[in-house]
Amino acid sequence: MESGAFLPMGRINEIRRNALDALLEQIEKGSGKREAALDFEKLEMEENGQKADALLHLLVTCQTKDQYVLALEDNLVKTIGLPLAFFIWEQDKRLSKDACLEKVTRICENAHAKNKEIYLLMPPICRKKETDLLRAWDFLFADSYFDGMIAASYDGLGFLESIAYPRNRVILDHRLYTFSDRSQQAFAQMGYPRNTAPLELNAKELRHRYNAASYMLLYGRIPLMITANCQNANARGCDHRPRTYYLQDRYKERFPVKNCCAFCYNEIYNSKIYQIISENKTLESLGFFGYRMDFSFETKEEMKQVLARYENAFYHKGFGTEDAKDDGNYTKGHFKRGVE
Repeated sequence: MESGAFLPMGRINEIRRNALDALLEQIEKGSGKREAALDFEKLEMEENGQKADALLHLLVTCQTKDQYVLALEDNLVKTIGLPLAFFIWEQDKRLSKDACLEKVTRICENAHAKNKEIYLLMPPICRKKETDLLRAWDFLFADSYFDGMIAASYDGLGFLESIAYPRNRVILDHRLYTFSDRSQQAFAQMGYPRNTAPLELNAKELRHRYNAASYMLLYGRIPLMITANCQNANARGCDHRPRTYYLQDRYKERFPVKNCCAFCYNEIYNSKIYQIISENKTLESLGFFGYRMDFSFETKEEMKQVLARYENAFYHKGFGTEDAKDDGNYTKGHFKRGVE
């Protein structure tokens, strides 16, 4: 092929369709007919003795100390998830192994004293330098500290497999897709009992999905991209200080960018916050195991308001209340319209 070759996207799509049609034709010629669909056994998931009651199981992930303290004191929060960077980085430097161990011990003990489960949120990208650190600091995976791990990628899941971490203590993030009952069954048969419903599915599609083993994200700013191209280093030079920047597009939408100095990458978030708390009536009918909220840039007061909104919508005033309606600063993602 010549260098600089170019084809319009429409032409590429046409070539793809023609290739698939030709492949299908050859398959049908070979057997004379299409093979019957595989038999699908009814999905059975291990409930670990817990009733699948979403109103009693709220998972909250936090990125700041103030958010963690508030989650610790909130009676509705059952499980707290904290990212690895929360434990290994403070201000402009990485903590020593001993300092990290002391911090992990203190935070996990405080959570357990409040009858909270505490989970470690694995990095969304596990390159060699991340896995080398995790192997060297193996106390992070001891039974006496975290109740489990939240895996956000296949490389994170692969690392946990490499150290023989118990699969029944791993929660699959929404980025580890479980679109269908069959994909859930595959993970369940491998020993992973909990997952998070994909954000790409709309309410109608979720209604045809087995949800009793799944968390559903109610609130959070969704990451759009993870990049090693650091905005801070490009703009002013690397100073090892985590900051929040904003990228603005031609429509004047501002996208937050957080630099994670602990692992040297940037995370670009959606300009609008994902929130479907006002869909409480529909959500309750879908039979989820639990709900999840991801807090990132929120202040303590903003987080209080979100938790109060959740309590009001799901506990005090029933379903579809006026107080639970979303305003223009939020998006419901694909919940109403699905992937186009």
